[in-house]
Amino acid sequence: MASSLTEVLAEDILVRLPVELLLRFKCVCKMWHKIIKSPDFIREHCKHHNKVHKILVYDRNNPPDPITLISKDGVLENPPPDERVRGMTYVLGSVYRLFLLKKVVDGNFSLSLWNPALREVRHLPDPKFEVQPYTTNPQIPLIGNFGIGLDPITNDYKVVWFLYFSDDDNIPRIYATVYSCSRDSWRMLQLNDRYKSHICARRFRQPLGTGYLNGTYYWLVLGAWKCSIVSFDFRNEEFGEIEGPNAGRPFDHRHLVMILLDDDSIALMTNVRICAFEYEIWVMVQPGLWNKLFALKCFTYTPSMKSWFPSTVIYVTRHSHLVSYNVRTGKSRHLGFHHPGLNNGVWNETVCSVHIYKESLVTIRRELQLN
Repeated sequence: MASSLTEVLAEDILVRLPVELLLRFKCVCKMWHKIIKSPDFIREHCKHHNKVHKILVYDRNNPPDPITLISKDGVLENPPPDERVRGMTYVLGSVYRLFLLKKVVDGNFSLSLWNPALREVRHLPDPKFEVQPYTTNPQIPLIGNFGIGLDPITNDYKVVWFLYFSDDDNIPRIYATVYSCSRDSWRMLQLNDRYKSHICARRFRQPLGTGYLNGTYYWLVLGAWKCSIVSFDFRNEEFGEIEGPNAGRPFDHRHLVMILLDDDSIALMTNVRICAFEYEIWVMVQPGLWNKLFALKCFTYTPSMKSWFPSTVIYVTRHSHLVSYNVRTGKSRHLGFHHPGLNNGVWNETVCSVHIYKESLVTIRRELQLN
């Protein structure tokens, strides 16, 4: 009984501590090591620290020190360099505290999962897309989109990757595959013709047109004057399509972003009058049903926006300073970070990218079970 009570008290104390301290405290005694490694404790730790976040800035053009962390108090931190994440051309996430890294070498993609808190990197195997039956051009441009998420039924972290191109007869071709961390392998997906034509014919908004919520990943898709959303459910590993809101006017795609509100709902932020910095927030009540939540003034152009977390947009000023803006309260806050590369354009993968980062004890090492 005493041992059980001691363990309960230890859990109650340890769950309040940051990851950095917990990694040290694993070596204190066997009981603490057992507690900190248990899946139940890891889940409780994530819930307890769900509102504690940092901002991670990844600067590809600064190989010696590409990562800067910004705390909510504006304190800057440069974690120890990690050779495995240098040279990445694209960082996606985070989703449940994990990032997806993309690297392009000689036109070939390679993907990795990354947990910065544990300094763990898992390089994903090659999915081996077979494009040769449809094209004889080895230099054909292959366009890819990615998503990362957690299957809430199996607690399995997954990555979805779909690749599309036009063959020698100019017929659109698409491959879709999903990676499972528990299986450490890819599985090719079968897509119906409707999704094939829809995905190939549209333009995906990156990176401010993507988001993960409750087991589903979303991509904002731009049409001529409309918008829609392609979704992927990690539970049944199926794609879906959601029509965007009917705003009564064409959307200006240069000023349209997807955000997540603090009540866990998907929303779109679109401009009304660019010169007046007037915007509208449209919230998705259910797939295909949208309500205009409110209008606001943001005092920045949408292309200056770099990232977001619930109800808050992070943008860069013309003098290359990072600022957060709460779309509900209208309050802005300078984040204390300045970098000239921030203003090179949000769509350019070679410059600074900005991400919301929450620490996690979730391991992605292959020899351990993911939970």
